[in-house]
Amino acid sequence: MLSNLSNQTETNFRIKSYPLKSQSVTSATSVDWSGIYTTPVKDQGYCGSCWAFSAVEQVESDTMRTSGNTFILSPEQVTDCAYKAGCQGGATEKAYKYIQDAGGLQSNDDYPYTASTYAGKSGDCVDTTNGKSALVTVTKFHEIVGMLYI
Repeated sequence: MLSNLSNQTETNFRIKSYPLKSQSVTSATSVDWSGIYTTPVKDQGYCGSCWAFSAVEQVESDTMRTSGNTFILSPEQVTDCAYKAGCQGGATEKAYKYIQDAGGLQSNDDYPYTASTYAGKSGDCVDTTNGKSALVTVTKFHEIVGMLYI
């Protein structure tokens, strides 16, 4: 559920995995989601921070879907702060937990992505209470594990 708390928007979503079955599916139409529930493509460079980008994009998309607001949020904040060495990989669930515990994400302008400029090394976690307000936060999330059928 989204609610406005001063400058913050809260995001509540579920991580979903669905059972897959081997079947042939055809679609008569296609949808270009660009600019509807997605933000521009981002480049993680040589940093193994795909887990952080995935989590941040999900929060951005869910915020667009539920509130109509578009924010470009900071994957660097998650990369730097959720793990000591965020460029070495991570788990999306830990990213959501970090966002929840930190009180939200800053914009990419306020906490820009620099991990790709340092040969795949994440930086030190910057105090996120540096006078910049979090734009969006995660209030809760659930991991739902599915089974793969072939």
